[in-house]
Amino acid sequence: IMAVPDHEPYGYGRWQLQSILAVVPLSGSLMDELVGKTRDTSTSDYITKLIQGNSPKWSDGSSIVADLYLDGGVIFVVLGMFTVGALIRAAENTLLVGSNSCFWWFCSVVIYSNSIYLPRSTLLNPLRLIVMSYFLYSLLKFGVINSGREQKTHQHMS
Repeated sequence: IMAVPDHEPYGYGRWQLQSILAVVPLSGSLMDELVGKTRDTSTSDYITKLIQGNSPKWSDGSSIVADLYLDGGVIFVVLGMFTVGALIRAAENTLLVGSNSCFWWFCSVVIYSNSIYLPRSTLLNPLRLIVMSYFLYSLLKFGVINSGREQKTHQHMS
């Protein structure tokens, strides 16, 4: 990390954007087409290259702070950690005060279930789980609600 920005450039949000796009299937391929395919597909890959060179024997991993710093320096770290704190506070309010929002319940469950691993992870890693879980929940809810309506409609028509 000491090599950035003196010897190596910041990612300028590239890895955060990749994490956000990873929620959508096949979007990684689209990003490769738009900005060109690079060997460093994550901050973990970038850190490994900085430490071990071009022929690594293992991955050195990443962390939330390293992930943010490599993408945009101290400003990204401050803004990102503020966002993490705000999300944890929102999750805490959801559990303590109560909320009718299923989305915040999903966020709370994912944040707390990943709380031990989160410091060693990248910032947006849990985002994929939150979005996909909520999407699946919404599909199931929509299907159950509509199938219930169809049954009631058929009963009234008979």
